[in-house]
Amino acid sequence: MTNTNPETGIRYGCVYLNSLDPDTAQWLWDDAENLSEEEAYAELKAEIEAQVQEECPDFDENEAEIEVEKRLERESECIQIDEPTLAGICEGVRYEISWLGGAPLLWVLESPVISKARLCSPCCPNAGDLNSLDDDGYECYGIPADWYAKF
Repeated sequence: MTNTNPETGIRYGCVYLNSLDPDTAQWLWDDAENLSEEEAYAELKAEIEAQVQEECPDFDENEAEIEVEKRLERESECIQIDEPTLAGICEGVRYEISWLGGAPLLWVLESPVISKARLCSPCCPNAGDLNSLDDDGYECYGIPADWYAKF
């Protein structure tokens, strides 16, 4: 089923990052692994390795590696991802941050907290909308109460 944990069958929870306590949101962002940047870096490295192999067929393995690293250092500075996908674990909550309509969205993929919420719009089908908690809603992975912004 879409947007559910394949092992547990529990729905993922989704909440806009701006609904969280600003310090918590910043910490989740800063502590996460940047999946988009890592993927872009790996793709760039593969391209450069192919270029070096084609352009410098006489290089031995060590020379080729040095040339790849030199080019990679220079060209990787140009990697810029405006809306990256991030992933992390905090307080037992396994999460990803992605973008929806230009706003960062926290996906709760696994958590010790189970919440009841309304379902998300068609943009995140079957996921629990952690911005719309509801005692009569559907079970989904949630976040600790102190992660939410205080209004």
